[in-house]
Amino acid sequence: GDVLTEVRAPVDGMLSILKNAMDLLDAAELEIPTRFSAFPRPSEWHVHELHTHRYFQLNLFLVPSGNSIPLHGHPLLAVLLRVLTGSARVKAYDWAEEHPWSGLARATYDRVIRETDGSLLVLPKRGNVHSVEALEDCAFVDLVYPPYSEHDGRPCHYYQEGEHVSQHVAAPIEREGRDFRDQILRVAEGRLI
Repeated sequence: GDVLTEVRAPVDGMLSILKNAMDLLDAAELEIPTRFSAFPRPSEWHVHELHTHRYFQLNLFLVPSGNSIPLHGHPLLAVLLRVLTGSARVKAYDWAEEHPWSGLARATYDRVIRETDGSLLVLPKRGNVHSVEALEDCAFVDLVYPPYSEHDGRPCHYYQEGEHVSQHVAAPIEREGRDFRDQILRVAEGRLI
């Protein structure tokens, strides 16, 4: 369905406006080289909250090469992710809706994104469970729409990948003419350490 309907946008067109603004951001404006030089090593990654509004939250992530933000999900939220420097591998999953509350998810995409790629859109039901691995020192902005709110049932959940469970899924699971049984895996809710 329509992206704006899916995220229940309070203002018609808000997500499009935010995406256009994200696509205009660049590393110099956000002083990325200075922020990386002040980066608290040996941290795996660091986040700076840039702006919080009642409709969205904008964060800057600094992730050194070889480190990653673990598998996590944003229930009921849309996310725009824009790489400003470096490159990142984004591995995403969708919950297996035909097996509700089972902890089963299927691989949706595994792609490398760079600063020249524009914003990646993650929807509440598409690619929402994902990890981000820095292939080189990477800085990216993450716009969460609406913002996180434990109180309103919009926390960030962390997960751990489990075993592939294709042998337990009897019926073929098809999307765009492809059988996705071999990409079903069990995802267990975990905690960030």
